[in-house]
Amino acid sequence: EKPFNCNFCDKQFRQLSTLSNHKKIHTGEKPFECSVCGKQFRQSSTLNSHIRIHSDDKFCIKPFKCSICPKEFRQTTTLANHIKIHTGKPSQTEPRSMVALNGGLNLKDEDVKPFFAMM
Repeated sequence: EKPFNCNFCDKQFRQLSTLSNHKKIHTGEKPFECSVCGKQFRQSSTLNSHIRIHSDDKFCIKPFKCSICPKEFRQTTTLANHIKIHTGKPSQTEPRSMVALNGGLNLKDEDVKPFFAMM
């Protein structure tokens, strides 16, 4: 049962907090602002992910390493996009689910089903 209805569209939600976050799409409300660059976000979790791009590289953990060059990345999607620079296609050495996180990358294998993260 989804008792919470959006008054802007026909979507329904199980939790009031989810409805509140959804309504921000319609109102354009972005209450969470990056103190470094001023970019605004609808959710605090998105701001927290964004803040990592401003971290000092010497102290920031970058666990995703390119297998072609020495570059390292904070996020799997950034690494997947970077690998396309080298090869023009997703790397065959990277896990398929990681590469598929970015909808902009096209997987050609018929036997691989794309993974869609619900965020």
